[in-house]
Amino acid sequence: MKKIIFISLTLFFLLTAGYAYTETVKEYSEVDSVIEANPGQIITITLESNKTTGFGWQLSGPLDKNIIEIVKAEYIPSNPRLIGAGGKEVWTFKALKAGKAVILLAYSRPWEKKIEPVKQKSFTVTIKEPSKN
Repeated sequence: MKKIIFISLTLFFLLTAGYAYTETVKEYSEVDSVIEANPGQIITITLESNKTTGFGWQLSGPLDKNIIEIVKAEYIPSNPRLIGAGGKEVWTFKALKAGKAVILLAYSRPWEKKIEPVKQKSFTVTIKEPSKN
Protein backbone atom coordinates (compact mmCIF):
# COMPACT_ATOMS: atom_id res chain seq x y z
CA MET A 1 0.00 0.00 0.00
CA LYS A 2 2.84 2.41 0.89
CA LYS A 3 4.46 1.65 -2.46
CA ILE A 4 1.26 2.55 -4.37
CA ILE A 5 0.92 5.83 -2.47
CA PHE A 6 4.60 6.68 -3.07
CA ILE A 7 4.33 5.91 -6.79
CA SER A 8 1.09 7.92 -7.08
CA LEU A 9 2.62 10.92 -5.33
CA THR A 10 5.77 10.68 -7.43
CA LEU A 11 3.74 10.64 -10.64
CA PHE A 12 1.65 13.59 -9.41
CA PHE A 13 4.76 15.65 -8.70
CA LEU A 14 6.36 14.65 -11.99
CA LEU A 15 3.31 15.93 -13.86
CA THR A 16 2.83 19.15 -11.90
CA ALA A 17 6.32 20.30 -10.90
CA GLY A 18 7.95 23.47 -12.15
CA TYR A 19 11.46 24.71 -11.74
CA ALA A 20 13.53 27.85 -11.48
CA TYR A 21 16.99 28.26 -12.95
CA THR A 22 19.78 30.60 -13.95
CA GLU A 23 22.10 30.25 -16.92
CA THR A 24 24.78 28.06 -15.40
CA VAL A 25 23.37 26.87 -12.07
CA LYS A 26 19.90 25.46 -11.60
CA GLU A 27 18.47 25.61 -8.09
CA TYR A 28 15.66 23.34 -6.99
CA SER A 29 13.60 23.01 -3.85
CA GLU A 30 11.41 20.41 -2.18
CA VAL A 31 8.51 21.01 -4.58
CA ASP A 32 10.53 20.23 -7.70
CA SER A 33 10.83 16.73 -9.03
CA VAL A 34 11.66 17.09 -12.73
CA ILE A 35 14.97 18.70 -13.66
CA GLU A 36 16.29 19.47 -17.12
CA ALA A 37 19.92 20.39 -17.63
CA ASN A 38 22.66 20.59 -20.21
CA PRO A 39 25.95 18.67 -20.02
CA GLY A 40 28.39 20.48 -17.73
CA GLN A 41 25.63 22.33 -15.88
CA ILE A 42 25.64 22.55 -12.07
CA ILE A 43 22.39 21.61 -10.33
CA THR A 44 21.63 22.48 -6.71
CA ILE A 45 18.79 21.01 -4.67
CA THR A 46 17.90 22.78 -1.42
CA LEU A 47 15.88 20.95 1.24
CA GLU A 48 14.69 21.98 4.71
CA SER A 49 16.59 20.11 7.40
CA ASN A 50 17.46 20.13 11.09
CA LYS A 51 20.72 18.29 11.80
CA THR A 52 20.42 19.11 15.52
CA THR A 53 17.74 16.39 15.77
CA GLY A 54 19.99 13.79 14.18
CA PHE A 55 17.93 13.82 10.98
CA GLY A 56 19.51 14.62 7.65
CA TRP A 57 19.13 13.98 3.95
CA GLN A 58 21.02 11.01 2.50
CA LEU A 59 21.14 9.50 -0.95
CA SER A 60 18.81 6.54 -0.76
CA GLY A 61 19.60 5.09 -4.15
CA PRO A 62 22.62 4.86 -6.42
CA LEU A 63 23.43 7.65 -8.87
CA ASP A 64 24.19 6.87 -12.49
CA LYS A 65 27.75 8.20 -12.28
CA ASN A 66 28.07 8.21 -16.07
CA ILE A 67 25.31 10.84 -16.29
CA ILE A 68 25.45 12.84 -13.06
CA GLU A 69 27.91 13.22 -10.21
CA ILE A 70 27.63 14.65 -6.73
CA VAL A 71 29.89 17.64 -6.19
CA LYS A 72 29.05 18.31 -2.53
CA ALA A 73 26.37 18.25 0.12
CA GLU A 74 26.36 20.79 2.92
CA TYR A 75 24.18 21.84 5.84
CA ILE A 76 23.54 25.55 6.35
CA PRO A 77 21.97 26.40 9.73
CA SER A 78 19.38 29.19 9.66
CA ASN A 79 20.73 30.66 12.91
CA PRO A 80 23.96 29.07 14.20
CA ARG A 81 23.62 30.83 17.56
CA LEU A 82 20.19 29.35 18.29
CA ILE A 83 20.42 25.83 19.72
CA GLY A 84 18.03 23.46 17.98
CA ALA A 85 17.34 25.79 15.05
CA GLY A 86 16.82 24.17 11.69
CA GLY A 87 18.41 25.04 8.41
CA LYS A 88 18.80 23.79 4.87
CA GLU A 89 20.79 21.11 3.15
CA VAL A 90 22.19 22.06 -0.22
CA TRP A 91 23.06 19.20 -2.57
CA THR A 92 25.20 20.12 -5.58
CA PHE A 93 25.43 17.88 -8.64
CA LYS A 94 27.08 18.17 -12.04
CA ALA A 95 25.38 17.02 -15.25
CA LEU A 96 27.96 15.00 -17.19
CA LYS A 97 26.38 13.80 -20.43
CA ALA A 98 23.02 13.36 -22.12
CA GLY A 99 20.70 10.84 -20.51
CA LYS A 100 18.31 10.37 -17.63
CA ALA A 101 19.15 9.85 -13.96
CA VAL A 102 17.17 9.73 -10.74
CA ILE A 103 18.27 11.34 -7.49
CA LEU A 104 16.62 9.64 -4.50
CA LEU A 105 16.94 11.35 -1.13
CA ALA A 106 15.66 10.22 2.27
CA TYR A 107 15.34 12.30 5.45
CA SER A 108 16.27 10.01 8.30
CA ARG A 109 18.71 9.31 11.09
CA PRO A 110 21.54 7.32 9.51
CA TRP A 111 21.94 4.99 12.49
CA GLU A 112 18.26 3.96 12.46
CA LYS A 113 18.51 1.24 9.81
CA LYS A 114 15.14 -0.49 10.29
CA ILE A 115 12.98 2.66 10.51
CA GLU A 116 11.32 4.22 7.45
CA PRO A 117 12.58 7.71 6.52
CA VAL A 118 10.44 10.61 7.72
CA LYS A 119 10.45 12.09 4.19
CA GLN A 120 11.60 10.96 0.78
CA LYS A 121 12.23 13.00 -2.35
CA SER A 122 12.78 11.88 -5.90
CA PHE A 123 14.22 14.09 -8.64
CA THR A 124 14.28 12.90 -12.24
CA VAL A 125 17.12 14.58 -14.12
CA THR A 126 17.07 14.74 -17.90
CA ILE A 127 20.31 15.93 -19.44
CA LYS A 128 19.71 17.11 -22.97
CA GLU A 129 21.91 16.43 -25.97
CA PRO A 130 24.13 19.44 -26.71
CA SER A 131 22.68 21.59 -29.50
CA LYS A 132 24.60 21.41 -32.78
CA ASN A 133 24.46 25.04 -33.88
